[in-house]
Amino acid sequence: MKRVYRKSQPHEQMYVVINKHGEVYAGMIQGDLQWSYDWSQAKPLYKNNTERLCEVGEYELIKEEEII
Repeated sequence: MKRVYRKSQPHEQMYVVINKHGEVYAGMIQGDLQWSYDWSQAKPLYKNNTERLCEVGEYELIKEEEII
């Protein structure tokens, strides 16, 4: 009997959120957004997870592989 494998879906593009001061989004601590000038601490997010962040202020999205 031959096994049939399903192909996995390709991963969605991930983005890094950057504010107007050049800081990257580095996560949340106790409900507060954390920003860092150290871009290696950036937390990549899927596009649909960045919508709330971008509504609050002036932010820019950059593809994850562009900053590596």
